[in-house]
Amino acid sequence: MNRSQPIGFSFARSFEGQFTLHGFAINMRNPSVMAYDQRPLARGLLLLIHCFPFHLTHKKGRTMATEVSTFATMRADHRHWDHDHTNWLQDIAQWQQEHQQAVAQLKQMEELIRMHGEAVQNHAEVIEQHQCVERKHDQAMFGYVTGASNEHDEEAFAEEHARRARQHETQSQAHERIKKHHHTVMAQLSLLKQAMESGM
Repeated sequence: MNRSQPIGFSFARSFEGQFTLHGFAINMRNPSVMAYDQRPLARGLLLLIHCFPFHLTHKKGRTMATEVSTFATMRADHRHWDHDHTNWLQDIAQWQQEHQQAVAQLKQMEELIRMHGEAVQNHAEVIEQHQCVERKHDQAMFGYVTGASNEHDEEAFAEEHARRARQHETQSQAHERIKKHHHTVMAQLSLLKQAMESGM
């Protein structure tokens, strides 16, 4: 070694995971193993590297071992995290407002569900009344045909039958409309219940 050369060392990474110390190859997987050299300066520098390992950085700035955080990068992380926290708190404030609205709407929904049940019950009562009237009409018509009753004539029965047919069609349309609405309401309530039970 040229004694006039300044004391120091340079790193040159190789594909075999080695670097050179003034031309002497050192294996990074086992820094204590190097090309045979008995010179005290080389052994001393090797001992220094072994005891105080350096981060070897390639051209893109990433270390061979772990990323080294600087105050600049850490402060950049802090600003990024603070920005995330601010956005998350804004989200939560919006969720809390929506939750309060949902609680208020829940009382309205409870009343609407109760009214829905009453409407279904009223529909059932109307159908029962129509069924009762239709059965009486059929019995009266049967009595006329068999001669057991002369209360109505054939023309009167026909007119009554036409009126009953129109009423039945109206009830049929109402029943289909109520059925569709009921299925929609129950399906949406079931989905809401499942969503709430699934948790966050």
